[in-house]
Amino acid sequence: MEFSFYDISSIWRDARKKRVASFVRILSYLMIAAALQWMVLTLIERIYVLTVATLATVAMGICALQLIRFKRILSAKIIILITGLCYFLTATVFAAGYGINNGTAHFGFITMALVSYFLLYEYKIYREIISFIFFVLFFLFHFGYAPFFPLVFLPPDKTHYINMLSVVINLLTMFFVTRQFVKEITKSEEALTLAADKLEGLIGSMLPRPVVERMRHEGKTFADEFHECSVLFADIEGFTSWSEKLLPNEVVNHLNNIFSKFDDEISNMGLTKIKTNGDSYMVASGIPEFRKDHAMVLTEVAIKLQAIANEHSHFKFRIGINSGAAVAGIIGKKIFMYDIWGDTVNTASRMESSGEAGKVNISGSTYELVKDKFTCTYRGKIQVKNKGEIDMYFVEPAS
Repeated sequence: MEFSFYDISSIWRDARKKRVASFVRILSYLMIAAALQWMVLTLIERIYVLTVATLATVAMGICALQLIRFKRILSAKIIILITGLCYFLTATVFAAGYGINNGTAHFGFITMALVSYFLLYEYKIYREIISFIFFVLFFLFHFGYAPFFPLVFLPPDKTHYINMLSVVINLLTMFFVTRQFVKEITKSEEALTLAADKLEGLIGSMLPRPVVERMRHEGKTFADEFHECSVLFADIEGFTSWSEKLLPNEVVNHLNNIFSKFDDEISNMGLTKIKTNGDSYMVASGIPEFRKDHAMVLTEVAIKLQAIANEHSHFKFRIGINSGAAVAGIIGKKIFMYDIWGDTVNTASRMESSGEAGKVNISGSTYELVKDKFTCTYRGKIQVKNKGEIDMYFVEPAS
């Protein structure tokens, strides 16, 4: 049986890597496009110092794209961050308009703080430090505390166009960053929901639904006493010698085949599978929810299980049933299971070991509950280890 939910986390991580690569690619194209616009503008205005800077930005953007192509995503992220830092430092320190800075260029540090926080999401300390540095730079330049060395003087009409271009670049970058954040949150929620559904389905297949609901609400282990219930044990006769003749995979496949059919029959009858232990199969009726016909329905199921076993010539099952009181609950912390305990359970196990292959062996207490519906053959009082003599009956299959 395959449990695909194990692959959800790796699938999600692979998908996220692709989304991040796509986002870094978008930033690279945006950086190149902005730099080309600046290059044209600086050439027109003959501001060759900035032309060189924008040309370098284009080169860095192309380099980032090549790194993405070769799946060097982290290197591409670093190039984008360094280029962004140099780009906005150049615009704010050396390209001067009127006042204490180059209009809106310093707001690029806010944009870069957001970009760095997203690009370095895997590196908690670095993303916090680098984002903080960009915010500090913003405040220093915005309030006039940063060094200012104007190499280029632009008249007001030219500064206006440059400021407009800076606003557009920053707004576009913020839009793509916000869009990517929303996309990541949405994808994460979808993956988390899918994983939770699959995990809950797996737990639901391992434990009875009332038990799952109770665990969800109580969040701790528990145990309950059931005064009336029935317990069935089924075991393969001669399993050890039979299994030694086969390869391990063949043994597992045979057991999985027949126990899967048992599971379907148990589920159809509304009973509770407790566990399998090697070649042993354990079922309870009247647990975790009481049912008046617990012995009747479990005996009926036992006959059906023997019929299923008879379809496999290499399997000969002994089945035993006992009825009485038992305690059931959840045990374990990391690997938990729903189990039952008590004398009724121990006696049911003795019914199985004292039975015969191909037959359903029941105790006297179970017989008193099913004798009006099933034909049973009295075996007499059989000596049982640690139990003394117990009345036993073989249930005859319906003709």
